Amino acid sequence: MSQPLFHRPTVSFLSLLGLILAGGVSALAEDPPVDAATPERFTLAFRFQPGQRVSYEISHDSKIASVQGSHKEIAINKTKTIRSYRVMDVSDAGVARLEMQLDSVWMSAAFEDEEGSQGDPVIFDSTDPDKRKNPKFGHVLNTVGRPQAVLSVDPTGKTLEAKRLGVKADVEPTDAGSKTKPDNFLMTLPAQPVAVGETWKEPFDVFARNDSALTVRIRMQTVYKLESVVDGKATIGYRTVVLTPLEQPSIAAQLIQRELEGKAVFDLEQGQIASREAKLDRTVVGAFGPQSTMHAESRYKERLVPTTIAARETTSVK
Repeated sequence: MSQPLFHRPTVSFLSLLGLILAGGVSALAEDPPVDAATPERFTLAFRFQPGQRVSYEISHDSKIASVQGSHKEIAINKTKTIRSYRVMDVSDAGVARLEMQLDSVWMSAAFEDEEGSQGDPVIFDSTDPDKRKNPKFGHVLNTVGRPQAVLSVDPTGKTLEAKRLGVKADVEPTDAGSKTKPDNFLMTLPAQPVAVGETWKEPFDVFARNDSALTVRIRMQTVYKLESVVDGKATIGYRTVVLTPLEQPSIAAQLIQRELEGKAVFDLEQGQIASREAKLDRTVVGAFGPQSTMHAESRYKERLVPTTIAARETTSVK
């Protein structure tokens, strides 16, 4: 708990009278008043320990309805994953190298027509020998159980450097200076202590293609707010919005699942995200041209789980 900047000494009536007679009352009056309502400020920071593995169970359900003229199609996707990171080392400044990994993946994809008829879902399960053989998911299976990237992350969760494993250098993300958001499932915390009710922002860029098939850079921003701190757990609300004016609906359609709103619970003592959830419900008119719309609904949940739930440990990077 933070302490007041100073403590005002107790002044008795006789002492005050002495100060007046001595001409010292002006010095006392110049003392700045103590604000009894000064809010408590909290330091939010990730804590990393060399060799530590942190695992999360994540579920993500989405429903995207596309309408073009009289044709309507609804894609229903559900995923459940275990993702983890291994702390390779930590510098004196608290910067950690994290080895990111997918430990298990379950996926279900189904389509529903305009009459509400839904076909049999296609299911992939990396833990089931019979349900991981579908060649359509071969690229997914190849990512399970092995490190996918190494990130250098500071205590605020900011990625300083990112290296994708098994990817050629000429298509690598450069570094944090690019302002693009690397694939990192941490969140950005404030660099300074904050009080309940205060906010901080994280601007970043994403890329999309316009109607001329040209790549355009889009500026986005996530605004965080410390909503409460109870028993060492900080509840943080957050919302991601697009800042760049979108003149073409086709670009808005590409970003329709990025404008999320949610809450996270952060464990102050452990320095870890305990849980997080987010949702969206958005519609883009003219997504594919005249008389077309796209409507997206999404629910995301994440919770910290014991490392024993994660799959086998791999240490391919030194």
